[in-house]
Amino acid sequence: MKNDIISIIQDNDISEYYSLKHSGVEGYAFPDHEALRIVQLCKLLLIPILGGDVYSLNDSTIESLDDNWYYDRTPSESYYVTIQR
Repeated sequence: MKNDIISIIQDNDISEYYSLKHSGVEGYAFPDHEALRIVQLCKLLLIPILGGDVYSLNDSTIESLDDNWYYDRTPSESYYVTIQR
């Protein structure tokens, strides 16, 4: 399995996702349940997730909530600890 989001979507039957290209973002948005599945899969595959943005689906329109998060790995932190956090 490749370590990119497209491969994770295709290889794990993740059927509910939305392209963000119309918003000028090269990425995808996922409903809560699919996002949690992806987080668990990335953890199992030892793929770090370094951040994300929060979107809302309203009347089939995806809108940014101008909320996001990120993770900065500390210099002394191991790769494994980064994945687990």
